[in-house]
Amino acid sequence: MKTRLAALALLLLSAACGGASPSAPGPASLAFTSEPGPSSAVAPLAPAVKVELRDAAGLLVADATTPVTLTLAPGAGAAVLAGTTTRAAVAGVATFPDLAVARAGA
Repeated sequence: MKTRLAALALLLLSAACGGASPSAPGPASLAFTSEPGPSSAVAPLAPAVKVELRDAAGLLVADATTPVTLTLAPGAGAAVLAGTTTRAAVAGVATFPDLAVARAGA
């Protein structure tokens, strides 16, 4: 992939909302808050990909510690997502400092 923005566009989000109690519901949605810039293959995406956990009103859930997992969307071709793909949110934000996108077998 020639740009980190293209890599980011291929990422899908999934979050496990386990541990939420009825009195403290888990996050309702996820949102990317940083877009990586251009990069070479296998270099970590920079700035680091950040994902906010948001409530039904779209506001940051500041006390969320829910794990967030990033994967490549179907159709990513020979691309492979490298690095730590699951991170626990801290203060409602999951940060992925070591993600990289490479071509399979490269």
